[in-house]
Amino acid sequence: MRNLVSICEDAGARRVQAYIQSGNVIFEAEAAEIPRMRTDIMQSISRRFGWETPVTTRTAQELSGIVRANPFLRGGAGAGTSHRLPGKPTR
Repeated sequence: MRNLVSICEDAGARRVQAYIQSGNVIFEAEAAEIPRMRTDIMQSISRRFGWETPVTTRTAQELSGIVRANPFLRGGAGAGTSHRLPGKPTR
């Protein structure tokens, strides 16, 4: 994940943080720079790792909307237990 953080920083991202080993990162950037940064990040991943992979970006507002729309929360699950509904057995 350190390599991915470095790639994002090299593309111009600020305050880059990796989220566990998921391949997800959170960073700050100017909205106008995101299309270029997305391309730079994809190209850097390809050069460094040999993987052709899409890069998807979301704004803080979009992420907040995703969290609010979580169907598990609407079903009564707490934010820390969104992997299953309360009272439902896991398999």
